[in-house]
Amino acid sequence: MVDTPDEDPLQLDESDQYDFEHAARGYGVEIYGGTPERRQKAVQYHYDTPVTIIDCSDVTEPDEIVEKALRELGAEEEINKMLLTMSDVAEQLVENDGNLVLAEFDSMEQDLQRVTAQKMKNLAERLPSRSDTMLGFTCEEGGAIVRAESDLSIRVRSIEIEPTD
Repeated sequence: MVDTPDEDPLQLDESDQYDFEHAARGYGVEIYGGTPERRQKAVQYHYDTPVTIIDCSDVTEPDEIVEKALRELGAEEEINKMLLTMSDVAEQLVENDGNLVLAEFDSMEQDLQRVTAQKMKNLAERLPSRSDTMLGFTCEEGGAIVRAESDLSIRVRSIEIEPTD
């Protein structure tokens, strides 16, 4: 469990190598527990900057996430395309040397979680192997990403934030 920034649960081993440093080798980190504010602080602490956080609490369609991500990444011209894909988001992340986190992932409908998790998997696979882009999710309850898509279970590392008293 994570309580203080002194702990570093993303550390893979005794070296300074972080788990999921390269998104194409690991599809994300799930940070859960605590309050939404504490989850976002944990993201800001552990992720390299810049980090784009997409609030998913009001998302009802998978394409909304792509549109929100492109908007946050400053790619307004991409939004006018007929078909928006995670490839467009991947290009912007690499171009801006950024990271992407979907906040409040478990507030979406179960079917939408499944589709979105698959889209994030596809995004990770589209990133160049040399990319330092990190992908992640924040959830109120742990295991949301694993439940969303069973084949992501070995690719998502969960970190619990202790609840505040």
